[in-house]
Amino acid sequence: MTVDTGNKISYILTNAGFTTVETPVISIELADKPGELLNLAGTLAGHGINITTVYGTALGGNTARVLIAVSDTDRAVELLSAGR
Repeated sequence: MTVDTGNKISYILTNAGFTTVETPVISIELADKPGELLNLAGTLAGHGINITTVYGTALGGNTARVLIAVSDTDRAVELLSAGR
């Protein structure tokens, strides 16, 4: 489950007997075409950042949304914000 209100949801699920784990993720929109995820992974790998989890979905048109958890979130955000 991916949510933007982690503390509230975690509290509710924990009280219902579930175990929760909170992991920060980065949300990225990419062109929905072959090679885009490879380019993203290559950029991160070139700076020693490992992708630990990835989720993705097509948004329609020619756009996809990818959520990634990485070994160094702050550095990855910095790199990706700089235009890769």
